[in-house]
Amino acid sequence: MKKNVLTKLNRYYVLVLTAILPLGCTIQDTKEVDLNKDKDLREIVYNQIINNQELFNEFMLDAMENQNAMHWMMDNETFMHDMFSSENFDYMMKHRSGMANYMMEEFYDNISNDSLLLSHWQNMVENSDMHHGMMYN
Repeated sequence: MKKNVLTKLNRYYVLVLTAILPLGCTIQDTKEVDLNKDKDLREIVYNQIINNQELFNEFMLDAMENQNAMHWMMDNETFMHDMFSSENFDYMMKHRSGMANYMMEEFYDNISNDSLLLSHWQNMVENSDMHHGMMYN
């Protein structure tokens, strides 16, 4: 009977080890990667992100949630210039329904806090042909 119990325990241990061993082998060494030093790896990572919409969107969402990253983007004159170039701006307006209204609402929300700026903007619009009929906040 003792031998029978030991045999069952041995089978149990073998079964457990058989199940755990492959799991232990799949755990990878998670050493920190320094993309500043490894230019080849950095290029691989960048290319994967910019050529995969899901990865790119995830990256951008993470960047937008990071205040430093948002400031770095806004402080980057080349990025901001390209972002709002007429070609990219036209693309955004064409492919993002409601973007023009959203941008105007945000613009008016921002200038409504400055009565001098709001007054100046309203005078410019009233004296131009491009926005007749526009409503002000």
